[in-house]
Amino acid sequence: MQQPVPHAVHPEAAAHIRRMLLDSCAPDASGGKPTVYAMAGIPGSGKSTFVHKAIERRYFPKGAFILNPDMVMDLLPAYRQDVNVMGAADAFAKWEMPCRTLAYQLVKEAAVKRVPIIKDMGMVRAENWRILMELRAKGYKVILHHIVCDADVAVERCAARERHFPAHKVYERARELDALMVEFEGVADMVLRFDNSDIKNPYVPLPSIGHTPYLKTA
Repeated sequence: MQQPVPHAVHPEAAAHIRRMLLDSCAPDASGGKPTVYAMAGIPGSGKSTFVHKAIERRYFPKGAFILNPDMVMDLLPAYRQDVNVMGAADAFAKWEMPCRTLAYQLVKEAAVKRVPIIKDMGMVRAENWRILMELRAKGYKVILHHIVCDADVAVERCAARERHFPAHKVYERARELDALMVEFEGVADMVLRFDNSDIKNPYVPLPSIGHTPYLKTA
């Protein structure tokens, strides 16, 4: 039996997403070694919120490329149309892999431009480790930011989001992240850890490896 053709992002849509996410990025004005700011944490832990706050406070550079397949998905008209027709769960299942594939292609292009990279992903797959190793091989230094969060709390946060993410996958990602963190820490030049389980007391610094200033949340 003939296998179904996998969904792919239309070239015109991919070009639009590239313009939105990559074309405005620029190398660090200091001309020093490029940096990848790698986020680690389960869905709902607060990685993207941390990234937004860090950019606002100039802790992360504004000219960085943000590697986040969810951002690709949000910019994809076909995904938004499918959410209305199929529902959030089925639309996510349909477009998760194509958007991830496009995001990985864009980060390769960002590395060619030697722009700073913010890796706003959960770090729960071996392919994430390979991406960091490839960036190190291209001359990037890696600063890993691990956002620690109780899995039950993360499940509640995910349930309140517009984009669907099943609860069982949050627990699955938590186990996967625990298994891989030692390898990710081994890739990084610095490892910074923050506890974000309590929304009233967010991003509490935990013992870290390295000496990069903590993000101020006050």
